[in-house]
Amino acid sequence: MGIRAKLVLCLLAVLLPLAAVSAISFHWFDQQLKERTETSLGNTLRLEALRIEEILESYAQDARNLAADTRVNSFVTAVTTYRRTNTQNSPTPSSASLYLEDRDDIASIDLDAAWPLQLLVLDLQRKAGMIGSSALELRITDREGLTLGETMGFSWNPEDPAILLTAMSTVKTVFADAFVTDTNQRHLAIVSPIMSAFDEVVGSVIIEVPMKLITSAVSMHERAGQTTEAYLAQPTDKGAAQLITALRFDRKSAYKKTVAADENLPINIALHATDPQVTTIDDYRGIETIAALQQITTTGWGLVVKIDTSEAYAPVVKLRNYLSIAATAALLLILLGYTVLLGPIAHRLKKTALTAQTIKSGDLTVRVGDLHNDEIGKLARTIDSLAEQLHEDHQKRLDVEEQLRHQATHDELTGLLNRKHANKLIEELDDANNQVHSVMFLDLNGFKDVNDYYGHSAGDEVLTSVAGRLLNAIPNNATLARWGGDEFVIILPNTDAVAAQVFTSDIHAAFETPVSTREGIHRISTSIGLATSNNSKSLQETLAEADSLMYEDKRQTRSTRTISNIAERTLERALQEERIELWYEPIISRDSDGNETLTAAEPKIRIRTKDGGIVLPEELLPEINNTGLTIRLYEHALTESRNSISRWKQTNIVSTDFRLLFDITPGLWEIPEFTTNVLPHFSTDDVAISSKHEQKAQGRTNLCTDVIKIKASEFTNKANAIELIESYGIQGISTCVEGIDSREAMTSLTLDERLCYQGRLFDTPLRAVDFISRWGRPSSDSHIPLSDKNFKLRLAG
Repeated sequence: MGIRAKLVLCLLAVLLPLAAVSAISFHWFDQQLKERTETSLGNTLRLEALRIEEILESYAQDARNLAADTRVNSFVTAVTTYRRTNTQNSPTPSSASLYLEDRDDIASIDLDAAWPLQLLVLDLQRKAGMIGSSALELRITDREGLTLGETMGFSWNPEDPAILLTAMSTVKTVFADAFVTDTNQRHLAIVSPIMSAFDEVVGSVIIEVPMKLITSAVSMHERAGQTTEAYLAQPTDKGAAQLITALRFDRKSAYKKTVAADENLPINIALHATDPQVTTIDDYRGIETIAALQQITTTGWGLVVKIDTSEAYAPVVKLRNYLSIAATAALLLILLGYTVLLGPIAHRLKKTALTAQTIKSGDLTVRVGDLHNDEIGKLARTIDSLAEQLHEDHQKRLDVEEQLRHQATHDELTGLLNRKHANKLIEELDDANNQVHSVMFLDLNGFKDVNDYYGHSAGDEVLTSVAGRLLNAIPNNATLARWGGDEFVIILPNTDAVAAQVFTSDIHAAFETPVSTREGIHRISTSIGLATSNNSKSLQETLAEADSLMYEDKRQTRSTRTISNIAERTLERALQEERIELWYEPIISRDSDGNETLTAAEPKIRIRTKDGGIVLPEELLPEINNTGLTIRLYEHALTESRNSISRWKQTNIVSTDFRLLFDITPGLWEIPEFTTNVLPHFSTDDVAISSKHEQKAQGRTNLCTDVIKIKASEFTNKANAIELIESYGIQGISTCVEGIDSREAMTSLTLDERLCYQGRLFDTPLRAVDFISRWGRPSSDSHIPLSDKNFKLRLAG
């Protein structure tokens, strides 16, 4: 065999597998994309159908609730009895009239009026709006379908008048037409039978509910692609399909477009598809699509979720083009130097095929990773790009599904399980076994004050913070749910009363620290009701018992005068009776020669009791929830500080550069009213505002700080000390070292002329008269500035 033949055989040996790999890869991707598209559409269809069914069930429950209203039952029964009696030419039974007259919520009922229950209907509409019912308009009819009363905006005119008799004869709530009202609103009519006290159908309630919840979510499917859409249609009396949501490519179609029953279109198939199905079919535009179809059994509607095949298979078409280019380029390269390139190309193609197989198997995270700038590299990157797109699309769908599942079972604000899911869990525990379970019912104390004083945004922050604390406090096997408002429920499976009682201390401990919001700091506590199930008491009954015990705990809490109330009254009286004193602690500076000079003092708030004792503010302020009272205290102290230093300088008791450093507690920095309206008026050359270094480092103080106080322990390292001094100096902030309580502490410090020092080594806080007596300059030296008299200060002790 000649070399040419061998070359041809080699070329064929390379080209044939290459062509086979390309064809197989394309086939794999074609099948994979088709399967995934159909699966995705089917899943989307099922989720959307389930969501619509849930909305319809909530609407139906609203209709049943109105039909079961005791006033509706008694009034319709009375009207029916009255009319039946009149039909028989008998006198009006007195019992019916008396029964109506005894109703104190309706002024009067004219049984001879055409619409005798008009006032009742209007009252029901008002109360439905108050309790959040979905019913927008309603009508009450008698057994023959005659109107007894309806709301002003009621506009439903049934396509099939027999639907009222159907609902009453079957004694079932029936969904009627979706229609457009006189005011261009999209509504759905629901008919529910009214039963008398003797289980006799005496009439019906018809409500109109909004279609917006259903149609708005259906239209959101258009965001998934350029041709994706979902739409609904309802059957007409002639078997046709009337669209009740707008088509993506025909925006005016809702309630205006009807598809004849004999047309082979997806919506007609959906009207009769009792089971979900996915098929390839031409849509209303005559374009081939992949459509998922299902009937909404509750209403008989047809639901279609579809995407054009051109969009669905676009990646495959693109891949085919790239494969053609890659094959042509490979042939040229093989002809030029197949002996050099054959091995690497075969290896790269094999890797590409294996990666494609892995992607087809469902692992969308693998990548070819071929960075060569040739056709095979482009092919590999195309596969990687397609895999990435598939992975992103798959992840988006998973995220949407997870979000829908999460929204159905969790509270939107706190992220906790919602009441519905908690009830489901309780039912499961009741059905699962006969183990002992405990339930805790929590209601927040002080939450209403936060809402009333600071607004609902602050209340939302409190609820979110409390939810986080409770999650950290509960055991791993416990379940925490938000029951509603400021109520929470904790389910403790397989936990007896003794173990659950021990756990209540952990719950109360979670509320020991005040809750911080953007509006301030709030002290919140909780009332707890704890109950445990047993063989004769279900978990549902246990929950009701816990609820009752919680309210009992709450009543006892309200009847007790709290420590916070006592603390607030103590401080209020002290302010009114002028029993607030300022004591002063000296602050010195030191020059390079070791001379120490009094440069400032820190005012300390002291509260004098009626019997002459002293109360420190730290003993009261943590128990005071009234931020306005706290602001009054510090405003009073700042005013007194400014007045004191003004008198001392006028009488030359202190030098002209002497000043007071007023230390603001951390909580006050969090109160906008104090930092914005009070503090700026007191920060002067004579009165400086100071705060702690650790607070500044944590970002808890604002830029109005004049002096930063740093603990002596942080100044033992010279490099650290210089860094702190220069860092704050750049900001125009002076540095003071505090906590110097011994000579050893002073000796170990890194001394600097830019610093000032404070601590018990020099003196303890003194009353104003004692401070002036000890630290003020003598009257004989009153003409000499204190700053010119450098001397060794006396040391306390």
